[in-house]
Amino acid sequence: MRLLYQLKMILEKVYPPTDIAILRKTGKVGDNQPALKIGHAKEAYNEMQSSFFKTRLQALNKPQKMMNMENHLQKFDDEAVRQAEEAKRYHQAEKDEAERVRQEIRRAQINKLQRNAGFMEEWLQKGVEDWKQNMSYKKERE
Repeated sequence: MRLLYQLKMILEKVYPPTDIAILRKTGKVGDNQPALKIGHAKEAYNEMQSSFFKTRLQALNKPQKMMNMENHLQKFDDEAVRQAEEAKRYHQAEKDEAERVRQEIRRAQINKLQRNAGFMEEWLQKGVEDWKQNMSYKKERE
């Protein structure tokens, strides 16, 4: 069991084939470092990093022509923002005025209804009084 464990540990170290041959002959492992070859991924990585850096730099740094155009158009953008704010204020004022007129009309209608209700109450009371008086005249005549 111990021998299998030692073999497993030795094989995981990825020693070159000559060391495995020495292991078979002598039963000992050489102390040299494992022969792992590092691929050329570093060059591909460097190329990718370089291209990424260039595209990012181009995206962040605007061309002078674009900067000049932005400076030229800035006053028009400011004017557009100012006009939009003014339009917003104007629409809000119109909305407030419409609400005020609506409330005023509502108050006038409520007042009119109250006056009509008062008039109807007075008219009904006067009608009842007139009816009572007429009934009393009718009784006197009879």
